Amino acid sequence: MISFAKEEYLKFAADHDVPITSTPFYLNWFCGDQWDVVKGPSRKEPFFLPVLVKKRYGLKYITMPTLCLYYHVPEIEAEDAIQELISLLNTLNTIKADFALSANRTTQYQLESAGFSTCRKPYFVIYSADYAVIKEKYRPNVKRNLARASRDYSIESITPTEALDLIRNTYVKQSIDPPYDEKKMKSFLVQAKEKGLCFISGAFNEERKLIAAAVFLIDKRFIYYYLSGIDPTEERNAGQTMLIDNALQVAMNSRKSFHFYGSSIQGVARFMKTFGPEERDYLVVSRKNPILRSIEKMTK
Repeated sequence: MISFAKEEYLKFAADHDVPITSTPFYLNWFCGDQWDVVKGPSRKEPFFLPVLVKKRYGLKYITMPTLCLYYHVPEIEAEDAIQELISLLNTLNTIKADFALSANRTTQYQLESAGFSTCRKPYFVIYSADYAVIKEKYRPNVKRNLARASRDYSIESITPTEALDLIRNTYVKQSIDPPYDEKKMKSFLVQAKEKGLCFISGAFNEERKLIAAAVFLIDKRFIYYYLSGIDPTEERNAGQTMLIDNALQVAMNSRKSFHFYGSSIQGVARFMKTFGPEERDYLVVSRKNPILRSIEKMTK
């Protein structure tokens, strides 16, 4: 039977390497006491799915925590786990569920057959290797941009405020709201930086103007390309290319893999591909309980 198991997960996370965005530190920061963990059966290790629990019409609604990574369902356990996820809405009195999973096509078919909506999205990873080998896989335009950027730009550590100001302007330019609460994000980055869980880099042009910023999160296995922004007024801005290359050097030299997170925005995905990563995909999954459909019809 699937259940909420936050206390059990706290013990599990203390003894296992979980992605940084699934750690209690991260979840507490962005969700307060509104997060919980769905636990499913497993032949090996327990299957845990951290979720943000909201309420609507007095009933539970579960969704992904802020900028949280997808969750991996081991293939050998996928069938059992998915069968339990299918019963999630009714057994937990949940009216709606939105989450993301790493899952194969068979699992996707099972979910769709059970009435879930699914959508595959790409993500990109460069696994730990010698940096020189990684750099050889860069596409020619990346190598050209790096050669130019190394002459025109410099990289420095910057503050969370400097980074978030530039990142906010990037979202505003695209008429998009940032997918996070800026006050919470700023305080999180301050604490994460003090704990050695992130580094924040900026690229400056010859006039000492900040033209690109990137936030990278760190855990025991990966460095994550978490947030980024550029100054759109800078012509031929290769700042992000330089920042990613620098972060890749840090990752490879510390024997970590590099995770680009992912994007369904074609232009962003194309940019990530220019560094020669391996492409994977994950499922965005959602489903409404029939109770919610009835309530929505009544309230229209």
